[in-house]
Amino acid sequence: MPALFPHEIREFDEVADQRDYIRGEHLNEVQDEIVGLTDTLGLNPHVYETNDGQTVTYRSMAHRMDNMQWTQERMAYNQDGLLEAGEKGWNLPTLSMRSTGQSIAPMVDQKDHDPADDWHRVRWNRRVIDSDNMLPSARTQLICPKTGWWVISGRFMMWRTYGPENLDHRLFCEMRLSGTGATGFYPSHTATDSASLNRHSPGYLRVNPTYSGPWYKGERLWWSLQHSDNLRVSNRPAAPYPLGTVAISGWAGCTYIRALPEDHLSRPPWDQMPVDPE
Repeated sequence: MPALFPHEIREFDEVADQRDYIRGEHLNEVQDEIVGLTDTLGLNPHVYETNDGQTVTYRSMAHRMDNMQWTQERMAYNQDGLLEAGEKGWNLPTLSMRSTGQSIAPMVDQKDHDPADDWHRVRWNRRVIDSDNMLPSARTQLICPKTGWWVISGRFMMWRTYGPENLDHRLFCEMRLSGTGATGFYPSHTATDSASLNRHSPGYLRVNPTYSGPWYKGERLWWSLQHSDNLRVSNRPAAPYPLGTVAISGWAGCTYIRALPEDHLSRPPWDQMPVDPE
């Protein structure tokens, strides 16, 4: 008699000791079903051979089936997440912010002073989008919420200060990323831009520094500005046609693009700005 499995589950008659005779057909039915079961499972059902000829051996058939079920559930979860993201928008870190009307003093005496005095960090007073709280209360530094490849851009506008035709009004901007490395706190990856306009011509000075590259979780980012004319004097505020303090307006945006490869989870120690020789 052929096996019923895997199309049906055979029901066997119950037998008792010293009451029922065990006939040959009883044992034959059991053997038929064992053959049907092994034909269905095949040899080594706990072993799987991949398309490239690799052999994967599980502890048991049950373990292999559990692994298959877990993989299926994970794929379904990821697929549901992708469908939801496609409908509602991707939930990736983004930031949009503004700086309105910050006053920037001009570059001071170009000698016998600390050059850092010439730079003024941009203060951001309007957060348009900041779901990941990248801009803390300090309002000058951003904090990276997630390691990945980012596109970070800034745009700044300053009215030129009116003056004679032989003077130019110049605006400089730098953007820096920083973190904590083996040698301590370091500035890294400067993006810069500058603009110049004749002081006799009406218009804006515009700078647009942009950075595209890796940014690691916990690293900080800031923009700094300075402006001056092309007059080299020992006491600039007393010079003819002084620039004075000028207001700037700024816009900036940060967009997370994608994750980095697994071997780039933190910034390598050599990936920073070179140090000035002593």
